[in-house]
Parts: sequence; C-alpha cells; structure tokens
Amino acid sequence: MASYTNGAAGNRGRHHARPPQQTGPALSIAALAMGILAIPAGLRVHWLLAIVAGVAAIALGAVAIRQRAQQRPLAIAGMALGVLNIAVYVALVAMIAYNFHQFTLLMQ
Repeated sequence: MASYTNGAAGNRGRHHARPPQQTGPALSIAALAMGILAIPAGLRVHWLLAIVAGVAAIALGAVAIRQRAQQRPLAIAGMALGVLNIAVYVALVAMIAYNFHQFTLLMQ
C-alpha cells in the first residue's frame, strides 16, 4: 500500500496508509456483461469463445471486487456466470470427446 506523510504540526514524519479508493461500477458491469455474453457466444460462435469470455468475466469481477468497485453484486454475478460457463462448456467438450472416442471404437 502506498503511504503519505501528514504534514500537520503534531504529525510530522508519521506515515498513514491511504484508504483504498472506491471505483465506479464499470468493471462490475463489464464482468456481468461478459458472463452473460459468454452463453450465446458458445452456442452461436464457438465453445472456445465461451470459455475465454468466462475467464474474462472472472478476471473482471475479481479486479472489480479487489478495487472495491460500486455494484459489487454485479461483479459477483459476473464471476458466477463465468464459472458456470466454463464448467458447462468444459463438460460439454468432454462428453463430445468421450462419445467420439466410443464411436471410433465401435467402428473398428
């Protein structure tokens, strides 16, 4: 943490930690938007895009919470959607890979 010196007459030379600054709701809103947009991204575009958007939602939400952003529940919701998207698409890819493997064994 950064510190500064209070130059008042009775406090010369004492260092005080600055309280963390609260930021606006932009990061929280971005985390929620990425979490929501990851759902159709995986369905319409590509499953890898959904995983990347989920990771971005988690990262943005974590930064928003760490910076004490306004609208903390939005950041938490974005992180939760990001985790859910990653879990769903990883499970979906695993099931497709398993079924493909079983199909190739059946065709031998």
